[in-house]
Amino acid sequence: MSADALAVFESVAPDGDWPGVSHPDEFRAQLADWFSQYANVGTRRTYAYALGLPVEWVSPVATAKPGPPPGPKGLLHDLAWFRWCARRDLDPRAATAADVKAWLHLLDAA
Repeated sequence: MSADALAVFESVAPDGDWPGVSHPDEFRAQLADWFSQYANVGTRRTYAYALGLPVEWVSPVATAKPGPPPGPKGLLHDLAWFRWCARRDLDPRAATAADVKAWLHLLDAA
């Protein structure tokens, strides 16, 4: 991922716009609804991370005692679906089969 693309993701505020999404509040509401099926906050955070979403978009993990530090980013983290869409200014809900195939080919090549 280029430094410019990384800057896009780091600059997305928890309540900010998402690149390519014309109705970000609706998008976040749909994601929140999907995340609500998981009672475990850690599961929600893991999915947010794996999908390339800001983990701040899900409830923070509240622990009584500190846990281990987070693990390093995986090799494919920057190729996560939502990050890939954002780099292309593509609303993930409007993705076509061709978009998904292009993303899958990129994952295969990584």
